[in-house]
Amino acid sequence: MAYYLYKKTFDYWTSRGVPNITPEFWHGNTRGLGIKSHTYTLMKKVYNELKDQGPIGGIHVSFRPTAIITDLDLVKSVLVKDFKY
Repeated sequence: MAYYLYKKTFDYWTSRGVPNITPEFWHGNTRGLGIKSHTYTLMKKVYNELKDQGPIGGIHVSFRPTAIITDLDLVKSVLVKDFKY
């Protein structure tokens, strides 16, 4: 049962066809965050890995799926034009 929940949680982005970085058990993609590395370092690494694969990518912060927007025009649209929605 626990393996099924683990597998279902970490297959979130793959099952939706979104490019993602394979997460590790428990930590997701944030192993060492705050201890060995800074948030900036992690986000820069994630962005560089996902930027050529599509407008968005997926990571896991612990067990929570998180979308990372890698297309600058989409970032502008979300933060400026569609901010109120």
